[in-house]
Amino acid sequence: MPTSYSDVSTVVGGITYDATSLSINNSVPNSTFNRLGQRGLFQADAPVDGSLSLSSFLTDASEFSTFLSDKRITASTSAGGATSYLSSLSIEGDPTSPVTLNLEFQGAAMAISTTTPSTAAIAPALGVLTEVSGDAAGGKNFTFSYSLTKSYGKSLFKGTSVYEYHLEGVEEKLTIEGESAASLSSPCPATMTIGLNFSSCGGAIGGVSIISGKVIEYSSEVQAGDILKNTISIVNTF
Repeated sequence: MPTSYSDVSTVVGGITYDATSLSINNSVPNSTFNRLGQRGLFQADAPVDGSLSLSSFLTDASEFSTFLSDKRITASTSAGGATSYLSSLSIEGDPTSPVTLNLEFQGAAMAISTTTPSTAAIAPALGVLTEVSGDAAGGKNFTFSYSLTKSYGKSLFKGTSVYEYHLEGVEEKLTIEGESAASLSSPCPATMTIGLNFSSCGGAIGGVSIISGKVIEYSSEVQAGDILKNTISIVNTF
């Protein structure tokens, strides 16, 4: 059963996050076996597997920039007091609410020791202030979703007590939907560079971009009496 927290400050990879939700789950792979005179004993089949999930408001570029710069390599970070590996990162926002950041890690046994309630003032990035760079899907009132997913292989060598991770594949996807006065034309070229620039109440706080992402969705939709909505999605895999 995972251990869950809400509205706490915690440190991951040297960065302090004011987490709206935090969940830690450790699993112990084991099986039962019998020995003469002893029944129903348990033996460990593999090292402890741990996972950590964190959600927070986006407040600073440091909260995601390192993970994006390391997205092409097997890079470890300290999460939950253990050496862990980022498996998922997502950033989402819309015109009516702050931008949210979600992180997920996998690794060895985890245990959060810093779970103090968040008391500091938070100046989150606001979706309505975020700007699209490159070929935008719409001029204003846009919603966006960026995700980075990393897949790993695990190896366990004789004499070791933890897995060794190696990166097998990465996918990043950016979807933008916005209102516009004109519909989108056919995508050309088939690859695009689109990014997001985040701004908080205190000013610019960096952004993300996909270089040469493949267009997988490019559409315009409108109904009688409604506003034209343009949607574009690009994906990059490596």
